[in-house]
Amino acid sequence: SRSLLEHVASRVEPPVNSYSPERSSRGPDHQPSFNNTWYAVAFSSELLPHVAYSTRLFGEPLTLLRASDETVTCTSALDGSKYFLAEQQGTVWLWRGAPQRADRSQLPNHPDADSTHAVETILDYGCDWKYIVENNLDTPHLYWLHDGSIPPIESLGCNRDNINSIALRFFKDDVGVGHIGKTSKKVTKVVRYDAPNIVRHGGVSGFSEEFNIVPIGPHRTRVLLRQRFPKGPILSTLLQLPGTRATLQYLVRNWNYQIGVEDYCVMQGQAHNIDDFGAANVVNGALGDDLILKFWKWKEAATKADGSSDEYFVKWDGSKIDPLAAAAVSPIAVPKLSHGVGVAMSDLQPHYLQQAPIADYPPVNYKRHATPLPSTPAELLSRLPRLISEANPKAEAGLKPQLSEALRTTQGAADEAGRRRPSMQLLLSAVSSGFLAAGMLDNAVARALDSQCDTPS
Repeated sequence: SRSLLEHVASRVEPPVNSYSPERSSRGPDHQPSFNNTWYAVAFSSELLPHVAYSTRLFGEPLTLLRASDETVTCTSALDGSKYFLAEQQGTVWLWRGAPQRADRSQLPNHPDADSTHAVETILDYGCDWKYIVENNLDTPHLYWLHDGSIPPIESLGCNRDNINSIALRFFKDDVGVGHIGKTSKKVTKVVRYDAPNIVRHGGVSGFSEEFNIVPIGPHRTRVLLRQRFPKGPILSTLLQLPGTRATLQYLVRNWNYQIGVEDYCVMQGQAHNIDDFGAANVVNGALGDDLILKFWKWKEAATKADGSSDEYFVKWDGSKIDPLAAAAVSPIAVPKLSHGVGVAMSDLQPHYLQQAPIADYPPVNYKRHATPLPSTPAELLSRLPRLISEANPKAEAGLKPQLSEALRTTQGAADEAGRRRPSMQLLLSAVSSGFLAAGMLDNAVARALDSQCDTPS
Protein backbone atom coordinates (compact mmCIF):
# COMPACT_ATOMS: atom_id res chain seq x y z
CA SER A 1 0.00 0.00 0.00
CA ARG A 2 1.10 3.57 -0.68
CA SER A 3 2.05 5.82 2.19
CA LEU A 4 0.17 9.05 2.90
CA LEU A 5 3.23 11.02 1.76
CA GLU A 6 3.31 9.20 -1.59
CA HIS A 7 -0.43 9.70 -2.02
CA VAL A 8 -0.20 13.47 -1.39
CA ALA A 9 2.99 13.91 -3.44
CA SER A 10 1.27 12.58 -6.57
CA ARG A 11 -1.45 15.24 -6.28
CA VAL A 12 0.36 18.34 -5.01
CA GLU A 13 3.00 20.43 -6.73
CA PRO A 14 6.18 20.25 -4.66
CA PRO A 15 7.30 23.50 -2.99
CA VAL A 16 10.09 25.51 -4.63
CA ASN A 17 13.07 26.49 -2.53
CA SER A 18 13.83 30.01 -3.73
CA TYR A 19 15.67 32.94 -2.13
CA SER A 20 13.97 35.28 -4.64
CA PRO A 21 10.21 35.71 -5.17
CA GLU A 22 10.54 34.85 -8.87
CA ARG A 23 10.97 31.20 -9.72
CA SER A 24 10.84 28.79 -12.66
CA SER A 25 11.35 25.09 -13.30
CA ARG A 26 14.75 25.73 -14.91
CA GLY A 27 17.26 25.22 -12.13
CA PRO A 28 21.02 25.44 -11.69
CA ASP A 29 21.45 21.74 -12.52
CA HIS A 30 20.09 22.10 -16.06
CA GLN A 31 22.61 21.29 -18.78
CA PRO A 32 24.40 24.58 -19.60
CA SER A 33 23.22 25.82 -23.00
CA PHE A 34 22.11 29.03 -24.66
CA ASN A 35 19.31 27.02 -26.29
CA ASN A 36 15.98 25.61 -25.13
CA THR A 37 15.33 28.46 -22.78
CA TRP A 38 13.43 31.76 -22.63
CA TYR A 39 14.84 35.22 -23.32
CA ALA A 40 13.10 38.49 -22.54
CA VAL A 41 13.02 40.52 -25.77
CA ALA A 42 10.74 43.44 -24.82
CA PHE A 43 8.40 44.79 -22.19
CA SER A 44 4.75 44.27 -23.12
CA SER A 45 4.26 48.02 -22.75
CA GLU A 46 6.67 48.68 -25.63
CA LEU A 47 4.52 46.97 -28.24
CA LEU A 48 1.60 48.81 -29.86
CA PRO A 49 -0.99 47.08 -32.08
CA HIS A 50 0.05 46.93 -35.75
CA VAL A 51 3.34 48.78 -35.09
CA ALA A 52 6.40 46.69 -35.96
CA TYR A 53 9.15 46.58 -33.33
CA SER A 54 12.69 45.58 -34.27
CA THR A 55 15.36 44.15 -32.02
CA ARG A 56 18.12 41.51 -32.12
CA LEU A 57 19.12 38.47 -30.11
CA PHE A 58 22.66 37.11 -30.38
CA GLY A 59 23.06 39.22 -33.53
CA GLU A 60 19.97 37.93 -35.36
CA PRO A 61 17.57 40.74 -36.44
CA LEU A 62 14.01 40.10 -35.25
CA THR A 63 10.67 41.80 -35.90
CA LEU A 64 7.92 41.71 -33.28
CA LEU A 65 4.32 42.61 -34.13
CA ARG A 66 1.25 42.86 -31.91
CA ALA A 67 -2.07 42.02 -33.59
CA SER A 68 -5.53 43.42 -32.82
CA ASP A 69 -6.23 40.47 -30.55
CA GLU A 70 -3.12 41.38 -28.50
CA THR A 71 -1.14 38.31 -29.61
CA VAL A 72 2.50 38.95 -30.52
CA THR A 73 4.50 37.26 -33.27
CA CYS A 74 8.26 37.20 -33.82
CA THR A 75 9.88 36.74 -37.23
CA SER A 76 13.53 36.59 -38.24
CA ALA A 77 14.25 39.58 -40.48
CA LEU A 78 16.74 37.42 -42.42
CA ASP A 79 14.89 34.26 -43.43
CA GLY A 80 11.31 34.76 -42.21
CA SER A 81 11.46 31.90 -39.71
CA LYS A 82 9.12 32.16 -36.73
CA TYR A 83 9.97 32.09 -33.05
CA PHE A 84 7.58 31.00 -30.31
CA LEU A 85 6.65 33.83 -27.93
CA ALA A 86 4.86 34.05 -24.60
CA GLU A 87 3.81 37.04 -22.52
CA GLN A 88 4.19 36.71 -18.78
CA GLN A 89 3.64 39.43 -16.18
CA GLY A 90 4.42 42.33 -18.49
CA THR A 91 7.36 40.80 -20.39
CA VAL A 92 7.54 39.29 -23.88
CA TRP A 93 9.63 36.10 -23.85
CA LEU A 94 11.16 34.29 -26.83
CA TRP A 95 11.76 30.54 -26.76
CA ARG A 96 15.18 29.86 -28.32
CA GLY A 97 14.51 26.34 -29.48
CA ALA A 98 12.05 24.20 -31.42
CA PRO A 99 8.59 25.80 -31.00
CA GLN A 100 6.95 22.47 -30.17
CA ARG A 101 9.35 22.04 -27.25
CA ALA A 102 8.60 25.42 -25.64
CA ASP A 103 8.36 24.77 -21.90
CA ARG A 104 6.12 27.34 -20.20
CA SER A 105 7.06 25.99 -16.77
CA GLN A 106 10.48 27.58 -17.33
CA LEU A 107 8.98 31.07 -17.64
CA PRO A 108 10.03 33.20 -14.65
CA ASN A 109 6.99 33.86 -12.49
CA HIS A 110 6.35 36.08 -9.49
CA PRO A 111 3.83 34.27 -7.26
CA ASP A 112 2.10 37.47 -6.08
CA ALA A 113 2.84 40.18 -8.63
CA ASP A 114 -0.39 42.08 -7.87
CA SER A 115 0.85 42.82 -4.35
CA THR A 116 3.76 44.84 -5.78
CA HIS A 117 4.13 48.09 -7.69
CA ALA A 118 6.47 47.62 -10.65
CA VAL A 119 8.72 50.20 -12.31
CA GLU A 120 10.29 49.33 -15.68
CA THR A 121 13.57 50.79 -16.90
CA ILE A 122 15.40 50.16 -20.19
CA LEU A 123 19.19 50.53 -20.36
CA ASP A 124 21.40 50.43 -23.47
CA TYR A 125 25.08 49.48 -23.20
CA GLY A 126 27.86 49.52 -25.75
CA CYS A 127 29.61 46.52 -24.22
CA ASP A 128 29.08 42.76 -24.12
CA TRP A 129 26.33 41.21 -22.03
CA LYS A 130 28.71 39.07 -19.98
CA TYR A 131 30.30 42.10 -18.31
CA ILE A 132 26.87 43.38 -17.27
CA VAL A 133 26.00 40.01 -15.72
CA GLU A 134 29.29 40.06 -13.82
CA ASN A 135 28.73 43.63 -12.68
CA ASN A 136 25.31 42.86 -11.25
CA LEU A 137 26.59 39.76 -9.44
CA ASP A 138 29.34 41.76 -7.73
CA THR A 139 27.97 43.02 -4.40
CA PRO A 140 31.18 44.74 -3.18
CA HIS A 141 31.23 47.07 -6.20
CA LEU A 142 28.13 48.80 -4.78
CA TYR A 143 30.37 50.01 -1.95
CA TRP A 144 33.51 50.81 -3.93
CA LEU A 145 32.11 52.28 -7.14
CA HIS A 146 28.73 53.78 -6.25
CA ASP A 147 29.69 54.81 -2.70
CA GLY A 148 26.19 55.90 -1.65
CA SER A 149 25.69 57.98 -4.81
CA ILE A 150 21.87 57.70 -4.73
CA PRO A 151 19.56 57.67 -1.69
CA PRO A 152 18.46 53.99 -1.97
CA ILE A 153 22.09 52.80 -1.91
CA GLU A 154 23.08 55.27 0.80
CA SER A 155 20.13 54.13 2.96
CA LEU A 156 21.59 50.60 2.94
CA GLY A 157 24.97 51.90 4.09
CA CYS A 158 26.63 50.88 0.81
CA ASN A 159 29.60 53.24 0.89
CA ARG A 160 33.35 52.85 1.05
CA ASP A 161 33.50 53.48 4.80
CA ASN A 162 31.48 50.30 5.33
CA ILE A 163 33.29 47.98 2.90
CA ASN A 164 34.62 45.84 5.74
CA SER A 165 31.10 45.26 7.06
CA ILE A 166 29.95 43.12 4.12
CA ALA A 167 29.03 39.52 4.90
CA LEU A 168 28.27 37.14 2.00
CA ARG A 169 27.34 33.47 1.93
CA PHE A 170 27.03 31.37 -1.22
CA PHE A 171 23.77 29.50 -1.79
CA LYS A 172 22.17 27.24 -4.35
CA ASP A 173 18.38 27.01 -4.44
CA ASP A 174 15.97 25.30 -6.85
CA VAL A 175 16.24 28.11 -9.44
CA GLY A 176 19.76 29.56 -9.38
CA VAL A 177 22.93 30.26 -7.45
CA GLY A 178 23.78 33.37 -5.52
CA HIS A 179 24.85 35.21 -2.41
CA ILE A 180 22.89 36.09 0.69
CA GLY A 181 24.35 38.54 3.14
CA LYS A 182 23.91 41.58 5.35
CA THR A 183 24.63 45.19 4.50
CA SER A 184 26.32 47.43 7.06
CA LYS A 185 22.80 48.44 8.18
CA LYS A 186 22.08 44.74 8.88
CA VAL A 187 19.62 44.57 5.99
CA THR A 188 19.44 41.18 4.28
CA LYS A 189 20.44 41.34 0.60
CA VAL A 190 20.09 38.55 -1.94
CA VAL A 191 21.79 38.33 -5.34
CA ARG A 192 20.98 35.40 -7.62
CA TYR A 193 22.10 34.30 -11.07
CA ASP A 194 19.45 32.54 -13.14
CA ALA A 195 21.21 31.16 -16.21
CA PRO A 196 21.74 32.17 -18.87
CA ASN A 197 21.24 35.95 -18.55
CA ILE A 198 19.08 36.98 -15.57
CA VAL A 199 20.36 38.52 -12.34
CA ARG A 200 18.04 39.10 -9.41
CA HIS A 201 18.44 41.33 -6.36
CA GLY A 202 16.17 41.24 -3.35
CA GLY A 203 15.85 41.18 0.39
CA VAL A 204 13.52 40.50 3.27
CA SER A 205 11.43 43.64 2.66
CA GLY A 206 9.76 42.15 -0.41
CA PHE A 207 11.55 44.51 -2.81
CA SER A 208 13.03 42.73 -5.83
CA GLU A 209 14.87 43.55 -9.05
CA GLU A 210 14.95 41.49 -12.24
CA PHE A 211 17.76 42.33 -14.69
CA ASN A 212 17.07 40.71 -18.06
CA ILE A 213 20.47 41.25 -19.69
CA VAL A 214 19.68 40.79 -23.38
CA PRO A 215 22.62 39.88 -25.68
CA ILE A 216 21.67 42.11 -28.63
CA GLY A 217 24.92 41.53 -30.53
CA PRO A 218 28.68 41.73 -30.04
CA HIS A 219 29.40 44.76 -27.84
CA ARG A 220 25.70 45.70 -27.65
CA THR A 221 23.39 44.87 -24.75
CA ARG A 222 19.96 46.00 -23.68
CA VAL A 223 18.84 45.53 -20.09
CA LEU A 224 15.14 45.19 -19.31
CA LEU A 225 15.01 46.02 -15.61
CA ARG A 226 11.86 45.55 -13.55
CA GLN A 227 11.87 46.64 -9.92
CA ARG A 228 9.00 45.55 -7.67
CA PHE A 229 8.07 47.54 -4.58
CA PRO A 230 5.82 45.79 -2.03
CA LYS A 231 2.45 47.52 -1.62
CA GLY A 232 2.64 47.99 2.11
CA PRO A 233 0.47 50.55 3.93
CA ILE A 234 2.76 53.49 3.08
CA LEU A 235 3.13 52.84 -0.65
CA SER A 236 -0.50 51.76 -1.11
CA THR A 237 -1.62 55.06 0.40
CA LEU A 238 0.87 57.15 -1.55
CA LEU A 239 -0.22 55.59 -4.83
CA GLN A 240 -3.64 57.18 -4.29
CA LEU A 241 -2.07 60.64 -4.54
CA PRO A 242 -2.24 62.32 -7.96
CA GLY A 243 1.12 62.15 -9.68
CA THR A 244 2.72 59.65 -7.28
CA ARG A 245 3.12 56.87 -9.87
CA ALA A 246 4.73 59.18 -12.41
CA THR A 247 7.01 60.77 -9.80
CA LEU A 248 8.16 57.42 -8.41
CA GLN A 249 8.81 56.16 -11.95
CA TYR A 250 10.72 59.35 -12.79
CA LEU A 251 12.94 59.07 -9.71
CA VAL A 252 13.58 55.33 -9.99
CA ARG A 253 14.41 55.46 -13.70
CA ASN A 254 16.79 58.37 -13.27
CA TRP A 255 18.51 56.71 -10.33
CA ASN A 256 18.91 53.62 -12.53
CA TYR A 257 20.36 55.80 -15.29
CA GLN A 258 22.84 57.31 -12.84
CA ILE A 259 23.99 53.89 -11.66
CA GLY A 260 24.22 52.74 -15.30
CA VAL A 261 26.43 55.67 -16.25
CA GLU A 262 28.70 55.04 -13.25
CA ASP A 263 29.01 51.34 -14.16
CA TYR A 264 29.41 51.86 -17.90
CA CYS A 265 32.92 53.32 -18.00
CA VAL A 266 34.20 50.58 -15.67
CA MET A 267 32.67 47.81 -17.78
CA GLN A 268 34.10 49.30 -20.98
CA GLY A 269 37.56 49.37 -19.40
CA GLN A 270 37.13 45.80 -18.20
CA ALA A 271 36.07 44.65 -21.68
CA HIS A 272 39.09 46.41 -23.21
CA ASN A 273 41.52 44.70 -20.83
CA ILE A 274 40.00 41.22 -21.29
CA ASP A 275 38.92 41.22 -24.95
CA ASP A 276 41.78 43.27 -26.40
CA PHE A 277 44.68 42.62 -24.05
CA GLY A 278 43.84 39.07 -22.94
CA ALA A 279 43.62 39.81 -19.23
CA ALA A 280 42.13 37.14 -16.97
CA ASN A 281 38.45 37.41 -16.03
CA VAL A 282 39.20 37.07 -12.31
CA VAL A 283 42.58 37.61 -10.66
CA ASN A 284 43.21 36.64 -7.03
CA GLY A 285 39.52 36.12 -6.30
CA ALA A 286 38.24 38.51 -3.64
CA LEU A 287 35.01 38.74 -1.66
CA GLY A 288 32.09 37.79 -3.89
CA ASP A 289 34.17 36.50 -6.79
CA ASP A 290 33.08 32.89 -6.20
CA LEU A 291 29.67 33.73 -7.72
CA ILE A 292 31.28 35.51 -10.66
CA LEU A 293 33.45 32.45 -11.31
CA LYS A 294 30.31 30.30 -11.34
CA PHE A 295 28.93 32.48 -14.12
CA TRP A 296 32.10 32.34 -16.24
CA LYS A 297 32.27 28.56 -15.85
CA TRP A 298 28.60 28.25 -16.85
CA LYS A 299 29.23 30.33 -19.97
CA GLU A 300 32.27 28.25 -20.92
CA ALA A 301 30.33 25.01 -20.45
CA ALA A 302 27.33 26.31 -22.44
CA THR A 303 29.48 27.40 -25.38
CA LYS A 304 31.19 24.00 -25.43
CA ALA A 305 27.90 22.09 -25.18
CA ASP A 306 26.38 24.10 -28.04
CA GLY A 307 29.39 23.32 -30.23
CA SER A 308 30.16 26.91 -31.21
CA SER A 309 33.10 29.24 -30.72
CA ASP A 310 30.83 31.82 -29.08
CA GLU A 311 27.12 32.52 -28.70
CA TYR A 312 26.69 35.02 -31.56
CA PHE A 313 25.43 34.56 -35.14
CA VAL A 314 24.29 30.99 -34.68
CA LYS A 315 20.71 29.76 -34.33
CA TRP A 316 19.40 27.26 -31.83
CA ASP A 317 19.54 24.51 -34.48
CA GLY A 318 23.23 25.21 -35.22
CA SER A 319 22.66 27.03 -38.53
CA LYS A 320 24.89 30.04 -39.06
CA ILE A 321 23.87 33.67 -39.52
CA ASP A 322 25.80 35.90 -41.91
CA PRO A 323 27.00 38.88 -39.81
CA LEU A 324 27.13 41.15 -42.89
CA ALA A 325 23.57 40.27 -43.87
CA ALA A 326 22.45 40.88 -40.29
CA ALA A 327 24.20 44.25 -40.21
CA ALA A 328 22.47 45.30 -43.44
CA VAL A 329 18.98 45.03 -41.86
CA SER A 330 17.82 48.56 -41.04
CA PRO A 331 16.17 49.12 -37.65
CA ILE A 332 12.58 50.28 -37.30
CA ALA A 333 12.53 53.56 -35.42
CA VAL A 334 10.20 53.67 -32.43
CA PRO A 335 7.58 56.39 -33.11
CA LYS A 336 7.40 57.31 -29.43
CA LEU A 337 9.58 56.04 -26.62
CA SER A 338 7.58 53.99 -24.15
CA HIS A 339 10.10 54.34 -21.33
CA GLY A 340 11.81 57.64 -22.11
CA VAL A 341 13.01 60.35 -19.75
CA GLY A 342 14.82 63.52 -20.82
CA VAL A 343 15.97 64.63 -24.27
CA ALA A 344 17.86 62.31 -26.62
CA MET A 345 21.41 62.92 -27.81
CA SER A 346 21.76 64.27 -31.33
CA ASP A 347 25.34 63.07 -31.81
CA LEU A 348 25.25 59.31 -31.19
CA GLN A 349 27.83 57.24 -33.04
CA PRO A 350 26.33 55.90 -36.32
CA HIS A 351 26.55 52.22 -35.35
CA TYR A 352 24.12 52.86 -32.46
CA LEU A 353 21.56 54.06 -35.00
CA GLN A 354 22.13 51.61 -37.84
CA GLN A 355 21.21 48.34 -36.10
CA ALA A 356 18.21 47.41 -33.99
CA PRO A 357 17.36 48.31 -31.42
CA ILE A 358 18.41 51.94 -31.75
CA ALA A 359 20.27 52.93 -28.58
CA ASP A 360 17.53 55.19 -27.26
CA TYR A 361 18.37 54.87 -23.57
CA PRO A 362 21.22 55.59 -21.12
CA PRO A 363 24.00 54.94 -20.48
CA VAL A 364 24.78 55.05 -24.24
CA ASN A 365 22.22 57.80 -24.80
CA TYR A 366 23.30 59.42 -21.56
CA LYS A 367 21.73 62.85 -22.16
CA ARG A 368 18.37 61.29 -21.35
CA HIS A 369 19.65 61.07 -17.80
CA ALA A 370 18.20 64.04 -15.91
CA THR A 371 21.19 65.08 -13.80
CA PRO A 372 21.81 66.07 -11.13
CA LEU A 373 19.35 64.14 -9.01
CA PRO A 374 18.89 64.41 -5.25
CA SER A 375 21.71 62.52 -3.56
CA THR A 376 20.48 62.70 0.05
CA PRO A 377 17.07 62.35 1.74
CA ALA A 378 17.22 66.04 2.74
CA GLU A 379 17.83 67.14 -0.84
CA LEU A 380 15.06 64.84 -2.05
CA LEU A 381 12.63 66.51 0.35
CA SER A 382 13.66 70.02 -0.68
CA ARG A 383 13.35 69.24 -4.40
CA LEU A 384 10.18 67.17 -4.15
CA PRO A 385 7.82 69.82 -5.61
CA ARG A 386 10.06 70.40 -8.62
CA LEU A 387 10.41 66.64 -9.18
CA ILE A 388 6.65 66.14 -9.06
CA SER A 389 6.24 68.90 -11.62
CA GLU A 390 8.94 67.46 -13.91
CA ALA A 391 7.49 63.98 -13.70
CA ASN A 392 3.95 65.17 -14.50
CA PRO A 393 4.50 67.66 -17.37
CA LYS A 394 1.23 66.82 -19.10
CA ALA A 395 -1.18 67.36 -16.22
CA GLU A 396 -4.62 68.27 -17.50
CA ALA A 397 -5.28 72.00 -17.70
CA GLY A 398 -7.97 71.82 -15.01
CA LEU A 399 -5.55 70.08 -12.66
CA LYS A 400 -2.63 72.47 -13.03
CA PRO A 401 -3.85 75.25 -10.65
CA GLN A 402 -4.53 72.66 -7.93
CA LEU A 403 -1.19 70.96 -8.59
CA SER A 404 0.64 74.29 -8.34
CA GLU A 405 -1.05 75.06 -5.03
CA ALA A 406 -0.29 71.56 -3.74
CA LEU A 407 3.37 71.93 -4.69
CA ARG A 408 3.66 75.35 -3.02
CA THR A 409 2.26 73.97 0.22
CA THR A 410 4.40 70.84 -0.07
CA GLN A 411 7.49 73.02 -0.54
CA GLY A 412 6.81 74.81 2.73
CA ALA A 413 6.32 71.53 4.58
CA ALA A 414 9.43 70.06 2.97
CA ASP A 415 11.52 73.11 3.93
CA GLU A 416 10.36 72.73 7.52
CA ALA A 417 11.07 68.98 7.45
CA GLY A 418 14.54 69.62 6.05
CA ARG A 419 15.49 71.49 9.21
CA ARG A 420 14.87 68.26 11.09
CA ARG A 421 16.09 64.74 10.40
CA PRO A 422 14.59 63.78 7.00
CA SER A 423 12.67 60.51 6.93
CA MET A 424 9.88 58.75 5.08
CA GLN A 425 7.45 60.01 7.74
CA LEU A 426 8.37 63.65 7.09
CA LEU A 427 8.12 63.10 3.34
CA LEU A 428 4.60 61.67 3.79
CA SER A 429 3.63 64.56 6.04
CA ALA A 430 4.83 67.13 3.48
CA VAL A 431 3.01 65.47 0.60
CA SER A 432 -0.16 64.96 2.64
CA SER A 433 -0.42 68.57 3.79
CA GLY A 434 0.25 69.94 0.32
CA PHE A 435 -2.29 67.86 -1.56
CA LEU A 436 -4.94 68.09 1.19
CA ALA A 437 -4.69 71.89 1.23
CA ALA A 438 -5.18 71.99 -2.54
CA GLY A 439 -8.29 69.84 -2.36
CA MET A 440 -6.62 67.03 -4.31
CA LEU A 441 -6.57 64.50 -1.49
CA ASP A 442 -9.48 62.75 0.13
CA ASN A 443 -9.67 63.23 3.91
CA ALA A 444 -9.70 59.47 4.45
CA VAL A 445 -6.48 59.10 2.47
CA ALA A 446 -4.94 62.00 4.40
CA ARG A 447 -5.80 60.32 7.70
CA ALA A 448 -4.24 57.10 6.43
CA LEU A 449 -1.07 58.98 5.53
CA ASP A 450 -0.98 60.66 8.93
CA SER A 451 -1.30 57.28 10.64
CA GLN A 452 1.71 56.05 8.67
CA CYS A 453 3.76 59.00 9.90
CA ASP A 454 3.80 57.39 13.33
CA THR A 455 5.22 54.06 12.07
CA PRO A 456 8.84 53.18 11.28
CA SER A 457 9.82 53.97 7.67
